[in-house]
Amino acid sequence: VGNWEMTALAYERAVSLVPDSFEYNKDLAVAYKKLKKYEKALDAYKRALETAEGRINAQIHANTGETALELKKYEEAMGYLEKASKLNPEKQLMEAINANFASAYSKKGLTAVEQEDYKQALEDFKNALRYAPDNKKLMESIKKLEKIIQ
Repeated sequence: VGNWEMTALAYERAVSLVPDSFEYNKDLAVAYKKLKKYEKALDAYKRALETAEGRINAQIHANTGETALELKKYEEAMGYLEKASKLNPEKQLMEAINANFASAYSKKGLTAVEQEDYKQALEDFKNALRYAPDNKKLMESIKKLEKIIQ
């Protein structure tokens, strides 16, 4: 059993004893995320967000959004990222949030392309470009989609 497995076991035990602990749920979520157990991580982050400390913690909202993104839950991810950006407009966190927004919209757009919903894909890529204005790949994708839609 590796270190992250042991960490997860320890925090599972801690959460079973103090289920409404912000710290225990947050740390359990981190351990699950390191183990790529994203569904369990998302659940633990959500429990952390239910606490008074969690509700006002921008980083936890951002981490929850990032985890939802791993599970391809794009709309849910964007909701958490939006909340994080409202709670804490600090430059460093905002850069990470914007990168996650761009990623969420890009992945949502790629899904729309796979479904041949080119208008939705174009809208999603344009939204992604708002968060990553220098992304040349997005610019190229938008141009290609505009030609397809014409």
